[in-house]
Amino acid sequence: MGSAFSPDGKSIATGSRDTVAVWNLKGQAVCRLSSGGEPMAGGQFSPNGAHLLARARGDDGSRAALLWKNVKENARFLQITKGFSPIRWLGFSPNGTLIMAALEDTTVVIEDIEDNSPPLVLSGHAAPVNFAAASPSGDATITASEDHTAIVWDTAGRKKTQLAQHTGPVNWAGFSPNGKHILTASDDNTAILWNRQKMEPARKFTQHTSPVSWAAFSPGGDSILTASEDGTALLWRLDGKALAKLNGHKGAITWAGFTPDGKNILTRGEDGTVRLWFSSQPESRAVVKLEEPARFAVPGGMGNGSILTVSSGGAARLWDLSGNMLAALQANERKVNDAICSPDGRHILTLSMDSIALLWDPQGNHIPLQGHSGAINHASFSARGDTAITASSDWTVRLWNANTGKEIMILNQGIGYVRAVQCSQDGKTILAVAQQVIPLENNKARLGNRKALFWKLKDNPGRTPTILGTGNGSVSFAGFYPGRETMVTIADDNSIRLWNLEGDCVDTLYGHTAPVNGICFNGQGGFLSYSDDRTAIYRDNNGHIKKQLTGHEHPVIAAGFSPEGDMILTLSSEGTLKLWGENGGLRHTLKDAGSRITSAHFMQDGEGNLNILAAHDDGAVTLVPVGLKSIVEKLKAQMGALDDAEKRKWGLLEENVPERKWYEFWK
Repeated sequence: MGSAFSPDGKSIATGSRDTVAVWNLKGQAVCRLSSGGEPMAGGQFSPNGAHLLARARGDDGSRAALLWKNVKENARFLQITKGFSPIRWLGFSPNGTLIMAALEDTTVVIEDIEDNSPPLVLSGHAAPVNFAAASPSGDATITASEDHTAIVWDTAGRKKTQLAQHTGPVNWAGFSPNGKHILTASDDNTAILWNRQKMEPARKFTQHTSPVSWAAFSPGGDSILTASEDGTALLWRLDGKALAKLNGHKGAITWAGFTPDGKNILTRGEDGTVRLWFSSQPESRAVVKLEEPARFAVPGGMGNGSILTVSSGGAARLWDLSGNMLAALQANERKVNDAICSPDGRHILTLSMDSIALLWDPQGNHIPLQGHSGAINHASFSARGDTAITASSDWTVRLWNANTGKEIMILNQGIGYVRAVQCSQDGKTILAVAQQVIPLENNKARLGNRKALFWKLKDNPGRTPTILGTGNGSVSFAGFYPGRETMVTIADDNSIRLWNLEGDCVDTLYGHTAPVNGICFNGQGGFLSYSDDRTAIYRDNNGHIKKQLTGHEHPVIAAGFSPEGDMILTLSSEGTLKLWGENGGLRHTLKDAGSRITSAHFMQDGEGNLNILAAHDDGAVTLVPVGLKSIVEKLKAQMGALDDAEKRKWGLLEENVPERKWYEFWK
């Protein structure tokens, strides 16, 4: 049967062979329904969510419509339309009282589920019928046929109008929510919007390159969705302007529709996936409003979806997702200019303009890290979170026990101020960026280029570090390539260089035409660089360019991958945020007209839903939803716990069955 969502989105029905299960959003089975041995295909809830409909094939080749009434309470099984010609499509009328079956024998059967009167049979097409739909007011029915036409019928089953503008089979036909328009979709690669009063075409939609298999009106009736065998769905305005192209399925799209609130779109494809798309800009949810402009907000770790914020006035705070302040990370009115969360969520480091860093726990208790004689410019944690690392203008890097605050080690270098520092995944190598201090006469000095350098901690840690040779160039970033024994640097010649742990350059990558501002990794070997040239470049694990992301009108100052690596965000200097698919296709542009976004990160909330955490220069911190936790993934986990007999009933033990992708959100 596949899967079907209830209209309120709170239940889902899944099935296989002769059994249907109805689940709640927690993945718990509400009820299991049997078809009495009939093999099933397709399925849907009634508009009020009370009834469930499926179709089955009999041994004699006929089709039966299978109906369960009151599925969430005391389910009653009714088998109707038994013995009719094979059913091509089966569905409810808008009020849920009628079942409509489009048949291969060129007819449509309409049956009232509340009484036992004989079904109404619509006969007039010259070829099999693909689809049928009732008008919102129930005063008419429209049918779509292989004979290249759609027919409008009255309530007595009399033919009123035949719509004959398509040059191929008509796959879908339906009424707009206000009943003033009709939409048809055809194998001729087009969809047509009809004026119902005049029964003539008002608009033709022609951008698909293969048959249009499905179409739908938005709940408000102000937009149209078409789905095609070319693997795309298109969102249109009624005047024919294409609003969005949904490109992600690998193969034909067989169904598409809007969620009841009209904010999202669902598509189902022959690739075995159902994808969720936002039909309009996602609505952000305010988490908190700071008294001062927000410099940045980052996921706070702590294992409970907390948020760490730093305002332009130097106030650092820890919040929950309801906007409740968990801790104020302030001591002696010291203004915080940077804050870092440990990977294990147990510690936060705050930096001020002095030589002391403060190490905090989630309750707001702190330990001062004292030992530097110059300003602390940057800090980080080891991968396990048990070591804090600070970089100072006193020409040293210091390692601290993150639990006690005790100094572990001092790393000296003879170049100058240390601007940034990182620790390798295995904790054995420290990588830093230091800015040269060049002595002048009269005890004066000037700042020179920035150099990347590293220490191997298994060696004598106090010795002179190894300097990565970038000639006379200046390094703006140095970090470790996840999963590899490789270091990465960005230089002012717009290059990205890869180094082995002996300090040898193994590759130099070009592509940007202006300074590169940073780099991020997707966890699968690929990475993204972003630049003042207003682009981001997405590379595979061999460094080859997969896609150049263009469209920003200002320098790109930040970027990131979603946890699963299937989405990318980029942020430009004037506060425009763009959301991209893994293939580099632009999904959304997010820009708050009333403020500028100053930082953005992907963040999962307590329900597992994916959001973008954004900080704004008006002090707002918001969560923008970009992906919902897959309901069917929960069901898949439930099904994994079934015994072999139940798995066999669901068809999960069949041999040579390709892996089922139950549900995939395309955000």
